Amino acid sequence: MAQVQIISDTENFTKELVSQLKSSLLVELKKEFTPKQPTEFLTRSAVSELLSVDPSTVDNWARSKKLIRYNLGNRVYFKRSEIEQSLITIK
Repeated sequence: MAQVQIISDTENFTKELVSQLKSSLLVELKKEFTPKQPTEFLTRSAVSELLSVDPSTVDNWARSKKLIRYNLGNRVYFKRSEIEQSLITIK
């Protein structure tokens, strides 16, 4: 960021300068800002519906490490982003 040196200071000049700096900084921040999306967790049945497969197939894929599963107590969850990334493009 460029340095600004003020030689003669008047109250209005300073307010105007600060206002311009704020607005230019806000414009830069808005360009670079991307809101963080929360991680979406899916149950086994939700994954089976999403992929149109039987829930036992989801279990088999999780056991064979094709899908990563997360446990909380006795519940099993899958990250939606990882499910989408695990899909392979066929050429």
